[in-house]
Amino acid sequence: MSSPHRQYTKELYTQLAYTATWLPGVPLCLGDVGTFTKGIFERVMNIKELGISFDVRQDKTPSQIDYSSERAVSISFKAAGETPKPMSQLTVSQAGFTIEMTRDNAIMFQAVETYSPSIEDQVSLGKRIVRLYKGEKWRPEYFVITEILVAKSATILISSAAKAQVEISVTGSVTPGGLNLADINAGLRLEHSRNMHTRIIATGGLTPLFKARCVKKKKLRPGELEFRGGPGFHEMTPEDIDYEE
Repeated sequence: MSSPHRQYTKELYTQLAYTATWLPGVPLCLGDVGTFTKGIFERVMNIKELGISFDVRQDKTPSQIDYSSERAVSISFKAAGETPKPMSQLTVSQAGFTIEMTRDNAIMFQAVETYSPSIEDQVSLGKRIVRLYKGEKWRPEYFVITEILVAKSATILISSAAKAQVEISVTGSVTPGGLNLADINAGLRLEHSRNMHTRIIATGGLTPLFKARCVKKKKLRPGELEFRGGPGFHEMTPEDIDYEE
């Protein structure tokens, strides 16, 4: 069985082309430098502490992310006044949602008003980091965060086993299509949870996704000279993450 953070980071990278922060609530900043231990990013410092400054490319267009593991997550809505399903923890007077997951490590990821600021000139940044690397002032296992996704609020659920379930009540008058489960202003409250590993409900100020770069040596093909395989500044992929226990 794959560990939750391994499945979570790999699945979101495949679907969204971003590396997932673990735990999802850990705060990250542009220019943060760190290593991966057992698949988890551990911050060491910020690139500015090495004397490297950078400009930020701002993202002024908000986006919304709504992702669920394929064929593993279902969401149903109960309006206020409706009779709840048998065994439900929602009362007749409550409006709410029931999220059910059919396998372990299934994911529901919703985020509203997200922005993706990034480091402006990554070519120059890369050249300076490669110089540090050649001068043995940059460790081979270091990664630097070059883009982050900032969410006004997000809901992130990860199941720990099959038949996982979460019930969330909602204050006010809502309709199934009129509410995002990540909305921090909706008055969402967890009423019941079963077989869940991670429960983040409409939490604000998260940086749940990021992109990073690292120094890699180009793999040489037969007959190529060594200098053509010198270090370069490349985007990180899940293959660069050490998940060893």
